[in-house]
Amino acid sequence: MLELLTKRLTIRSPVIEDAEELRGKINDFSIVQWLSNTPYPYDIDDAISFINRSNQAIKDSTAYNLVIEIDDEIAGGVGLFDVDEVGCELGFWIASKFWKRGIATEASKTMLYFGFKQLELKTIKASFKEGNEASNKVLKKLGFISIDQKLEDDEILKQRVMMHFLEIKSSDYLFNN
Repeated sequence: MLELLTKRLTIRSPVIEDAEELRGKINDFSIVQWLSNTPYPYDIDDAISFINRSNQAIKDSTAYNLVIEIDDEIAGGVGLFDVDEVGCELGFWIASKFWKRGIATEASKTMLYFGFKQLELKTIKASFKEGNEASNKVLKKLGFISIDQKLEDDEILKQRVMMHFLEIKSSDYLFNN
């Protein structure tokens, strides 16, 4: 089991016992509308599938999708996915009860450190949908720079949305942190 600790967060591999809590936290349109590749409604089978896929990906070193806990309660998720020898993509979500507490920034910073130091990646990318100012602020605070934007089809919103693409290089991150 992978576990990363900060002063207030435990960031760890999901376990099957997390399924019901994950289902309850993610099955919230105010969260899902900003995510990619997350079904809505989100049911228990979706949660179990996520847990199983996540743990297999960790074993295969292709993704590190982890849960964020505060005081033994799941507050969200953070992950590095599409991992290869050069880089990956960062993603995160926070349960609405935990918004505006700096959790996404703290968890993402921990994952950047893990990606750059432990995995020795050179570049980490991220993206967000137009209108998701919370994610934009987190990524800018972490030092990501904008590299592109384009319209894409969104299956949840059933419309085209402007996607913003950003990246951070290990040399820029490690120099400033």
